Amino acid sequence: MERKLGLFYAAFDDTAGPVVVFQHPRDCVTQQMFDSISDYVIQKQDLCGSLLTVSAYRRKFMSYPLCVVDERYKRNQFLFAFGIVFPEESG
Repeated sequence: MERKLGLFYAAFDDTAGPVVVFQHPRDCVTQQMFDSISDYVIQKQDLCGSLLTVSAYRRKFMSYPLCVVDERYKRNQFLFAFGIVFPEESG
């Protein structure tokens, strides 16, 4: 079993843009890290429901972006993702 470094939940905030809403342990995804990978974590509808992996900062960020389409949301959609952080050398 691969050793994970942490878990995170991220979402697209209508005012702030992509943000990490929750993570454990704290700072497993620093603000600098997230700013550089957020385009790969929070996806448009065409890649929602796909497992995505990006390598950066000697880590692998595996995320599963989702999209809820509904007119009650400001942009008619709610974009979010759940992710796991692994050491880069993980297979």
